[in-house]
Parts: sequence; C-alpha cells; structure tokens
Amino acid sequence: MPDIHRPKWEGGEYEGDDSRRFNALCLAMELRAEYIDIELKVAGDFVRFISGKRPETFKLIVSSHNYQSTPSRDVLGSLVAGIQAVGADIVKIATTALDIVDVTHMFQIIVHCQGRNQLLDSRLSLTC
Repeated sequence: MPDIHRPKWEGGEYEGDDSRRFNALCLAMELRAEYIDIELKVAGDFVRFISGKRPETFKLIVSSHNYQSTPSRDVLGSLVAGIQAVGADIVKIATTALDIVDVTHMFQIIVHCQGRNQLLDSRLSLTC
C-alpha cells in the first residue's frame, strides 16, 4: 500500500511544511514502505532529499492531480515526460473527465506509455 501524505494544496489533508513531510516519508521508506507517492510539484526536492538513502526495492510514485478537468493530449504528454524526468518509477495522473473526449485523451496516454513499458496509474472520474 502506498504511503500517501498528501498536502492540502494537492487535495489532501496534510497542512505542515514539506521538510516535516519529507522526513515522515523518508522514515516510512526506511521502515520498508514499498511505495511512496509524492506530488510532481515537489518531487525534485524529495528525490534530492532521499538521494543515497533509497532501498533497492523501493518505488517512487510521482503524481499530478487535476480535480477540475482533463488537459489536452499534448499537455498530458508533457506532464508524463515531466514526471518521468524527476525519476518516477510509476507515473500517476488523476484528472476529472468532463466529457468522453477527455477519457480518450487519457486512454491514448495510457496506450502510449504501455507501448514503451512504462508504468502509468491513471484515475478517471466522469461527471455528466
């Protein structure tokens, strides 16, 4: 089960500063958490924070959450590239689909990533 300590600015409950959160997530990693989910906005800082401490079996999920809409295919593609560039083992993109076209954008990104043997976790919710 992923250890998620999501801040309020990304839709979670955590209200503290990133250094305390990074320390808590690092402790979870040291206690053999297999996965930790960190937001793209701070992923680069977190990767630097855990540099040299990362267990071999540990997987980093880097996520992006958009609770208002689903970006275009081009923006989603750039988002995936940005998440991969910070060192994610797993790409997680959560969006809100406002119509069926939004769902097709996500499926196209999933197919693109699967064809390249990349892990992608996508969560879709369709509001009508």
